[in-house]
Amino acid sequence: FFFATHTMDSIASPAPAKLKAQRNRGKLQGGPKAGPAQPKQTSGRTWSNPDRPSGVATQSDPKAGLQQPEKRALKLAPDCICRLMHEAEAAEVTVPFADVGARLGDVLAKHGTAIVADVLSQTDVADLERVLQLDLEELVDGDAVAAADASVQAAWQRACDEGVAGWPAASLADVGGRGRFQDRGMPHGRFAWGARLHPKVRHVYEVLHGTSDLVPSCDNSFVANASESEAVKNRNWPHVDQNDHDTRVPCKEWDVYQGLLYLWSSETPHASTTVVWPGSHTEAYAEYMADTAVQRRMDKGLAHFTLISALCEGPGRDRLITGWEAGARRMP
Repeated sequence: FFFATHTMDSIASPAPAKLKAQRNRGKLQGGPKAGPAQPKQTSGRTWSNPDRPSGVATQSDPKAGLQQPEKRALKLAPDCICRLMHEAEAAEVTVPFADVGARLGDVLAKHGTAIVADVLSQTDVADLERVLQLDLEELVDGDAVAAADASVQAAWQRACDEGVAGWPAASLADVGGRGRFQDRGMPHGRFAWGARLHPKVRHVYEVLHGTSDLVPSCDNSFVANASESEAVKNRNWPHVDQNDHDTRVPCKEWDVYQGLLYLWSSETPHASTTVVWPGSHTEAYAEYMADTAVQRRMDKGLAHFTLISALCEGPGRDRLITGWEAGARRMP
C-alpha cells in the first residue's frame, strides 16, 4: 500500500501545531493508539509505566537494543507499556516549522522520526474543529432527534455546544471503531482533507521530497472525547509498513514518510498516542528485511504491513523484540 511518493495519516488529535513524521522505510512503530483524556486523537501508542515484562532487556539506550539475546526464542509481551519520551529526548527530534528546510532531513536521517512544531495556528485549529463538527452533524437524523426523548435531545445539544469533546462515546464509536473516523464517509470529509491539504503540512513533504508534485495515501482520523480515561497500556503490535521485497514497483528505492497531524495537546501521558522506536530505520530495519518470512510475504501476495511477531523465530527476531522493548517511546 505504499505505492506512492509519500504517505500521510491525517489525524484528529492532540497538539496545536505539531506534525509527527517518520521515515517509513525502517521505522518500527507500535500499538493501536490508546491514551486520551481530552478531545484528542488516540493514534498508536502506550503508556507511562516504565516497567518491563519479565525476561525482556531493560537497557535504556535504544542502540543497545540489538545486542545478542539469550539463547531462547523470545515472545513479544502482549501489552505495550513503554514510557513517554523525556524532555531531552523529545527536544532531540523536534524541528520548528521555520527550520524544516535546514534541519528536518538531517533529523530524520539520524533518528528516523521527527516532531515538527508550530504547524497549526490557533485559528487553524479552530477552523478544523469547526469543519469536523459540520462533518459529524451531517450524519445526524435531525427529525429522529426531534422525536426522541429529553435525554437524547440533551445529549445532542451538548454535542452542538461543545463540539467533538461533547459527543457521546457511543456515537463516536458508530462513526468507526477503535477511535477511528473510518466509516460514513469521514475519511473524505472536510476535516480529513482540510488537514491533509493544509499549506504547512504540504510544505513539510515538499521539503522532504524536493517537489510539490506529491501523491498521498489516505488514512483515518482518530479522536477521543473528554470522557476518555487515561490508558496505561494497549495491545503490543510493533510493525513496519513497507516491505522492500516487493518487485512489482521499486518501492525499495522510494523515500516514503508517514505523518500524523495533531490538533490538540499530546504532551502528557494522558494524551500521548504515538509509539515509535527512534533509530530503528537503519540496523533494525535491515535485520527485519533479512528475515525469510518477510521476504516470502511478497511471494504470497500479502500486505507490506508486517509485525515483529510474524518473523521467523531465531536470533534476528529476538534482537528486534529486545530492541523494541528497550527503545520504543511514546512521543509527546
